[in-house]
Amino acid sequence: MELIRDPDSAHYVIKSYQPGRIRIHDTTYDCPVIVLAHHLIAPWHIPSFEALSAQHFEALIALSPQIVLLGTGLKTQWPPLHIFEGFIAHGIAFEVMNSAAACRTYRVLIAEGKQVPVALFL
Repeated sequence: MELIRDPDSAHYVIKSYQPGRIRIHDTTYDCPVIVLAHHLIAPWHIPSFEALSAQHFEALIALSPQIVLLGTGLKTQWPPLHIFEGFIAHGIAFEVMNSAAACRTYRVLIAEGKQVPVALFL
C-alpha cells in the first residue's frame, strides 16, 4: 500500500497568492517570505530583489533540501550567477520562476511529501 501525505498536514500551506500578497495558512503577508512545510520566515529580511546575495540562502542550504524554489515577483528575474554556484556546490537544484508559478510548484511538491523551501518576492 502506498501512503500519500495530505498537503494540509503541513502547517504552512500557501492558500492563495496575488501580486503583492500571499495567504499562508490563515495569515496574509505583503512582504518577502520563505515558506517550508513546518517553518516560515516572514518577513524575509531583504530590501529588494536587486539586494539578493548568496548569504540570503545560507540557512536554506544548511537544510540540504533537494531543491529550492525562488519566486521573483510578477515576472521571472535571474539572480546573479554566484547565487546559483552556491547551490550547485552543495548539489541542490535551484529553480527560478515568477512568484505565482513558484507558489503552484510548492503546493505540488508539498503534496508529494517533498520538503521544499520556497523564497518569495511578492
